[in-house]
Amino acid sequence: VFRGANSQGSSVFADGIPLPILFHFGALRSVINSDLIEDLEFYPGNAGIYYNDVTGGVIDVKTRAPKDDRIHGKVDVNVYEGGFLVEGPIVSDLSFAAAFHRNWHDLVLNAVWPSDSPAQMTVAPVYYDYQFKLRWKANARHTLDAFVMGSDDQMKIIAGKSEESGMGFGSSTSFHRMTVTDTWKVSDRVTNVFTPTFILIGDRMNIMTEFYVDASEYAYGIRDDLSFRISPAYQANFGVIASGGHVDLKLNMPHMGAEGEDSGGDGGMTETRGLNTQQDMAAFGGYAELVAEPVGRLKVVPGLRF
Repeated sequence: VFRGANSQGSSVFADGIPLPILFHFGALRSVINSDLIEDLEFYPGNAGIYYNDVTGGVIDVKTRAPKDDRIHGKVDVNVYEGGFLVEGPIVSDLSFAAAFHRNWHDLVLNAVWPSDSPAQMTVAPVYYDYQFKLRWKANARHTLDAFVMGSDDQMKIIAGKSEESGMGFGSSTSFHRMTVTDTWKVSDRVTNVFTPTFILIGDRMNIMTEFYVDASEYAYGIRDDLSFRISPAYQANFGVIASGGHVDLKLNMPHMGAEGEDSGGDGGMTETRGLNTQQDMAAFGGYAELVAEPVGRLKVVPGLRF
């Protein structure tokens, strides 16, 4: 449970980079294969300044490196969904991991739902996710990670005996994200992490065929984080973050008319109003903090964000 801010002030991250959603349809299953998760950091409030403009809580999912000793594989099939994970070395200094999951709900319902039902459900909730990760150990001080992941949630219900009836409802939410992380151990005390990222996000909802809301976004960013170990008890961290993007919003909704205005016998459903708008975004920021552990389990982290 997040505290200290509303939901807009809280965020989900994967490896320190923002993630649109963490679970399919809000809570069904993680969009990241659980076998690829190494750690999960949860801050119910007062998250560190590393997370830039977040003022509330943070969930940061840390993914692990692919195994590089030999090829490993796992297949997971149950009554709800199925998926696989395969990982291992490509060459001595290059390894990979690939995972995919999809649910069966639509296939099962299509198989058991009577074809002559007056309320035929031709398509049901559908979700899938994928992850692909490469790790290249360039040398003892340099590691490069490339991580591509995505998720798609769809809900489409057709009421009536066929899709041609036009009485339908649908919604979809998807994202596809790519990050490249260059970790450079400059010395035993200094480490620099450089991360460019790119993401595509899509949200759509339609009622029948005429009314819809369609939002799409692409965003890109770079961040560079430098850490300096002053002593075993003190570490200084510095970082800069730059981002940009573009949002495209289209909608077509029924015009209900003003209060007291005659909207016709169909309640105004045949008259629509549309909107098509675009917006570009850009932001820049940075931070500096000192991580101090002077005694025992006491940790003090003063910082400045701009």
